Amino acid sequence: MSSGRADLAARARSTTAIPFVVLLVLLLVGPLLSQPARASEADHATAVAALNWLRQQQQPDGSFSAFGGPGDPGTTADAAFAFASANIDPHHVRAPGGVDVVTYLSSHIDAVTADPGLAGKVALALYASGVAVEDPRLRALVAAIEAGYDAVTQQYGPSFYGHLYAVLALDTLGGALQVGAVERIYTAQTPEGSWGFTGDATSGTGDSNTTALAIQTLVAIDGERNLTWAGLDYLRSLQDDRGAVAYDNNFPPLTGDANSTALAVQAFLAAGEDPRTLPKGDLLEALLTFRNDSGAFHYQGAFPDDSLLATTQAVPALMLAVYPIPPVEVTNALADAAAPALPLAGCEFHAITAHNVCGLFAEYWAANGGLAIFGYPLTEAVDFQGQRVQYFERARFEWHPENAGTQWEVLLTRLGADEVARVYADRTGSAEPRAECRFEGVTRHNICQPFVSIWDSLGGLPVFGYPLTEPFEENGMIVQYFERTRFEWQPGAWPDRMDVLFGRLGAEALERELAR
Repeated sequence: MSSGRADLAARARSTTAIPFVVLLVLLLVGPLLSQPARASEADHATAVAALNWLRQQQQPDGSFSAFGGPGDPGTTADAAFAFASANIDPHHVRAPGGVDVVTYLSSHIDAVTADPGLAGKVALALYASGVAVEDPRLRALVAAIEAGYDAVTQQYGPSFYGHLYAVLALDTLGGALQVGAVERIYTAQTPEGSWGFTGDATSGTGDSNTTALAIQTLVAIDGERNLTWAGLDYLRSLQDDRGAVAYDNNFPPLTGDANSTALAVQAFLAAGEDPRTLPKGDLLEALLTFRNDSGAFHYQGAFPDDSLLATTQAVPALMLAVYPIPPVEVTNALADAAAPALPLAGCEFHAITAHNVCGLFAEYWAANGGLAIFGYPLTEAVDFQGQRVQYFERARFEWHPENAGTQWEVLLTRLGADEVARVYADRTGSAEPRAECRFEGVTRHNICQPFVSIWDSLGGLPVFGYPLTEPFEENGMIVQYFERTRFEWQPGAWPDRMDVLFGRLGAEALERELAR
């Protein structure tokens, strides 16, 4: 038994000793092994665009689905890893009117405990989401993983791939990690240096995905480094002509895919190597070749459609995050942005709320109705949940750098849609066209006077969006919800055009976020 394995047997949970020869090599060449300190601005912007696409795929119950149909905990955990790697708290990722990622995962803890591998994956996702190690949810998952150990197979559960998640979770969350479970990883390596999905060590059974996860697991638990290096050599051997990594080499010629390339990026990063400097090409550049115009990633050239799994795996790689994904850093950025500010040079300062409007946001505010449409600014511009935003009384502005140079570079959050989904989902059913009104066939709702005149004259579709309800009474006045606003009829107000006012949806949304 090597010193690494002997130490594992002796220590239970303490750090594995690195063999002396390996330690000497590390001391000699350590300074030469470098990796990027953090994601480049371009890669970060690409990750944000991918996450913006991913948000649109979330189901009302908070879940995500890889191939359509109902969502599942495993795919939702992948989404949690993606958001957390960009320091976006999955507690705040929710579909309009739906629940958040963490609530969904928490509600499925009992269901996943039957599978130690899935329990490990969900536990790591909750940990990445900022759930404390001592939280009862994580302790329940750790207990389930521990109870699922099979001394005969030396695995947590039937799947070797899941076994790797289970080992990672126990090591990360302070569980009782069986020595045999680590030994199982050692003995599952094939002669080519790879690991395969089933854990069969026969030559030719390995694949890049399992190998990349095994490498990250071994690094996390301080396992044998010589096995890790052999695994990296295997990944290098799978690079195609563009530098992308293939799933395996059983079907030549090699054809890389986004999933395998992303996981390989993480494996090299975990081992302390720079994925940009491989002899056959820059892995990060290769990964970007799978990006679609939507912001999502596709799996492979033969499968060019947006892929949720490819997207969730690409984002952590772009953000240079490895497993276990560290917990999101919970900050008070939004609260800080809402605090009174001082005037900034080159910006328009609104003394009434003590906030600035600058740059593209100032241009959009002025060009599309200003105070009457959007109200005063309630925050400074702030990076919040992975996006540059600014709250106004009646709107929230979003900066979309992926649309740079177009009229869509600044967009308005669909606050009206959020509010309807949250409170008035029962009012969204199709209406019948009314002769005296304009019928919008896209959402099958009417816009009638006096709202239609205001809609036409003060911004129309780009500013207000389509109608989502018919007019109805709310808080003693007639209102109608549109995608981005709420029209309120308050007759008798002066001047006449102010008979129609716009709801303070921006202020209401900000208040809810600050109260979370």
